[in-house]
Amino acid sequence: MKKSSKLISLLLALVLAVSCFAGVSAVTASAADEENRIYFEVPTLESWGTAKSCFAHIYNVYGDGDLVSFAWNTKPQRCTYDEEKGLYYYDLNKLYELDENGEKVYRGLLDGCDYAVIFAINNTAKAVVQTCNVTLSTECIGGTISVTGNMIENTEDSSKLDYEAVWTDSELAAKYGPKAAITSTGRIVGQYFPMYQAKEQIVSQFLKSWAVVNATLITPEIVQADCEALGVEPEAVYLQYANDYATELADPATYTDTASLETVAYLLGVNPDDITEPTTTEAPTEPTTTEAPTEPTTTEAPTEPTTTEAPTEPTTTEAPTEPTTTEAPTEVTTTEPAPVYLYGDANMDCVITVADATLIQKIGINMAEADATTLILSDVNGDGRVSIMDVTLVQKYLADLGYNTALVGQPATV
Repeated sequence: MKKSSKLISLLLALVLAVSCFAGVSAVTASAADEENRIYFEVPTLESWGTAKSCFAHIYNVYGDGDLVSFAWNTKPQRCTYDEEKGLYYYDLNKLYELDENGEKVYRGLLDGCDYAVIFAINNTAKAVVQTCNVTLSTECIGGTISVTGNMIENTEDSSKLDYEAVWTDSELAAKYGPKAAITSTGRIVGQYFPMYQAKEQIVSQFLKSWAVVNATLITPEIVQADCEALGVEPEAVYLQYANDYATELADPATYTDTASLETVAYLLGVNPDDITEPTTTEAPTEPTTTEAPTEPTTTEAPTEPTTTEAPTEPTTTEAPTEPTTTEAPTEVTTTEPAPVYLYGDANMDCVITVADATLIQKIGINMAEADATTLILSDVNGDGRVSIMDVTLVQKYLADLGYNTALVGQPATV
């Protein structure tokens, strides 16, 4: 009896020891998992309803081309609800790449890479509601994304609007948030460009996506303005495009939606013959020794005002004489007749008002006739038709609700 009691005691002690080790292991794994999550706060907005399930669509933007992208709202994207925090979270340990044998290698996000995430819910009304694209990197692990209630322009389709979402942590919000991009109409929307991706490549990708598909909308003025806004040189964008899409450019018969280098050069306003120099690094060298920086310090322009004839002319009363010949008014009257058109100004009175929104609405439902010019000015999202979406964008413009108003108010070439 004593031996058996001792044996039972030993067995119990062994079981308890194993249980303790298992418990420690479970706690450790749980802590590790919690350190590799991102959280989402489902908004209380009526339009979102009550969440039944939540999903996180994370995809590579730059630097992690091996990351496997999951099908929309499928099991690998499913989030878990944390009752204590009252938040859904996505376990980044679900992310993986495939090795040379096609086997899954789970490894989460990688340092030095740009990613974006879209959170979506299926609500009890069987509707799917989602956020805009939000930028993130490994810095954002452990952070929480919430919905502001504002609507912003969809970066892929300017006729659609997304729910704006931001990181709740102020330090993260200073660097990451609604993903910035160049839309299908050439507008720059969103506030946060990728941290690591070169902006030359962003313009290059825009040209690849829309230069052919939206050829009637994408003009040299728009493309060059985008380059200036992003602080990139058109020549650098040309080289980036030629490098990124060399395969497609070599087979134009197959890749018909890829703009040729000639088209890209035209949109960027560059001469391809002059862009061979940057590949030999001559261009970067020239700015440090060019005459342009030198000229301002020694040019004749600063010297001339002190001795030029311009100050002398007023003393001879030649300048006052000119106005009496009415040449200046004549020049103005000859240039004024050129019509100025604005997208959204359907009635062409040079100002966008509620009357324009009303007219566009009537045109969209065939209650008003419109000539070719009016149709162009009314199609403010550039989708080739006049619809309620155009009316909504004009109304948002009039209400001054922000930057997601497509082409409204921009000059139109008719």
